[in-house]
Amino acid sequence: FFQAEDGIRDYKVTGVQTCALPIYTPPNVLAMAYDEVRHVVVAYAGQATIVWEFNGVDWQQRTSTNAIPVVPYAAMAWDSSGQQCLMRTSGGSLGTGTWFFAWNGTTWTQIGVQPNGQFGFSCATAPGGTGVLHSGGFCQPFIPAMTFLVTASGFPPALPNTGMPPLRFRSLSWFDPARNRTVIT
Repeated sequence: FFQAEDGIRDYKVTGVQTCALPIYTPPNVLAMAYDEVRHVVVAYAGQATIVWEFNGVDWQQRTSTNAIPVVPYAAMAWDSSGQQCLMRTSGGSLGTGTWFFAWNGTTWTQIGVQPNGQFGFSCATAPGGTGVLHSGGFCQPFIPAMTFLVTASGFPPALPNTGMPPLRFRSLSWFDPARNRTVIT
């Protein structure tokens, strides 16, 4: 999927076909992840209680019983150990905060918070179903962030420094299921 000016479009890997999705599409998608249990794409569009889900045919708007902070930056990935989507959101600057939430299909649950806001970060499923790796990002005045693991129960002990990616300002990451590896750029 990619964000187009008139909504979200389905883009085939071959690059041959694009087709408009139904009229009910989420506005301004900030983060997306595939829910492997419910077989839907979950989209967060920066609204406090609204979540969008795509089942392969059409978009459905869901309303969470818990509101989350409305912020301009977010990244989300599937956590197979907790069987839910984990999302990192941020205000993007010092003092605005960074929050971590879990989406179980019906409600958001806050699982952690950090004092400084960041942007430019990414999230991806961790190998072996151990949680979600969060990588990169920075806050003013350009302080780079490290890579760390988040699970549905919060923050486990810090990852060992051996082989960890260096601090980075911007990051893209994804999970490669064929090799059971998370790729971080």
